[in-house]
Amino acid sequence: MSLAARSLTYRYPDAPFPAVDGVDLEARDGRVTCLLGATGSGKSTLLRAMAGLVAPTAGEALVDGAPTWVRRGVLGRPRRRPGLPRAVGYVMQRPERQLFAATVAEDAAFGPRNLGATDAEAAEAAEAALGLLGIRHLACRSPFELSGGQQRLAAIAGVLAMDPANLVLDEPMAALDPEGRAIVRDAVAHLASRRGAVLLVTHDMDDAASLAASVAVLDRGRVALSGSPAEVFPRSGELRRLGLGLPSALEAAHLLRERRGVDVGEPLTLNALADALAGLARGPREGA
Repeated sequence: MSLAARSLTYRYPDAPFPAVDGVDLEARDGRVTCLLGATGSGKSTLLRAMAGLVAPTAGEALVDGAPTWVRRGVLGRPRRRPGLPRAVGYVMQRPERQLFAATVAEDAAFGPRNLGATDAEAAEAAEAALGLLGIRHLACRSPFELSGGQQRLAAIAGVLAMDPANLVLDEPMAALDPEGRAIVRDAVAHLASRRGAVLLVTHDMDDAASLAASVAVLDRGRVALSGSPAEVFPRSGELRRLGLGLPSALEAAHLLRERRGVDVGEPLTLNALADALAGLARGPREGA
């Protein structure tokens, strides 16, 4: 399972420049790939194109090796690939705004039912999705009585209930309190271990550092930097030029080096920073 962009370009009607310009990108099976970039860099547009929600102006988006849109004939209008909702699930920004049913279970069952499942099949799919996210105990609750993090998980469950092979999420941790962020972050990590490719847009460098196996930084619709977090985040000068910060652990490590002369390496997470500091406190091992 995978998601890929091949020379993908998307230009909004009447826009002078493309929002996404010749992007090559791959999100691989069983891993989280994070899209980073300043506001207006093209992240959400690229995500929508890779989910098959818009037809590329040029190039193509591939889901499990097949184009999301196909043309019939040279002059034929593009048509969305049949069965795409089962191949890739799309979680929009603040998806809880789309919650509408009387209970969490009914809301999660709506998608499968819309795809042709019977009531019994839809209920079973909803229960499985809620269980996967650890919120089966909320099935009979009104979604409007839940916390922000629980609402976000309930909305994600509605996408998972359609059993997509791959998943794309647009800022799933945005506007949540720390507890809600932790709930959704843990769920995303769990989903990556259970499903195909997971492609995630985030503005939070700590989330990207802790979740991602690979990251791509967009600038004016193009990929400016890409690689593993360990390859990308130490390039602090380039990231700042692109309007981005660093993971808080790496920022702290740089300050320790610059102001105290303490070198703890390039830790990307707070746990890694704590381990490095603990190692310094213990001092060199005897015989080393």
